[in-house]
Amino acid sequence: VQNVMIRNNVQIDGVINNDTIGGRVGIPQTVRMFAEGTDTSPHREFARYYRYINGLYNPEFPLTFINALDREGRWGDQREFVNAGIPAIRITESQEDPSLLNSITDTYEKIDYSYLAKVTRLNLAVVANFAGAPARPEPPSVAAMAIPGSFIMTWIPDRFLAGYAISYRPVGSDDYPPLRFVNSNEAGHIALTDLVPGTTYAVSIAGIDANGRISMFSPEVIVSP
Repeated sequence: VQNVMIRNNVQIDGVINNDTIGGRVGIPQTVRMFAEGTDTSPHREFARYYRYINGLYNPEFPLTFINALDREGRWGDQREFVNAGIPAIRITESQEDPSLLNSITDTYEKIDYSYLAKVTRLNLAVVANFAGAPARPEPPSVAAMAIPGSFIMTWIPDRFLAGYAISYRPVGSDDYPPLRFVNSNEAGHIALTDLVPGTTYAVSIAGIDANGRISMFSPEVIVSP
């Protein structure tokens, strides 16, 4: 990664390492997602977006988030991207059989193709949305108002977009809260009210195109009480 991709200025917005995703009949119908760091780290931001898009398109196949680079004592190809500072996550089936790992007994007959199809649909939804969505916005400016729990957000909106999603995530939460939406002709200068005084929030915005595809959220702005 460092010697080839970084040196040659290859643009990498995020890395999804799918490793051990074939499933087996009878395992829980969920999938594990590994991403380490603080909840404002690039890897956790990417993981949060991945899980949000999955919730829109595949709510019947939930993701279990694990704050770790990988399973204990293991590591996957996402590690070198993480070391290079590139947002990266690992997707792994919900329940592994250690006796099959790296074994000649791990043959195609043991794959649960229904489970594998769900993981494939998950990745397709995220990648297609990510690739077709607007560019990631710059972070907004956030200033406190006189009323506790109220803030003014300002940014330069793209009038070609359908609108923006606004996240006001309590720091420490793994997921986005219920989002607020504004049309593009109303975007750029809005009041964010009814936040809980005394709570620290991570505020960010995402662009939405005419087809409803949502961009990566901007870097988060920390708003302290």
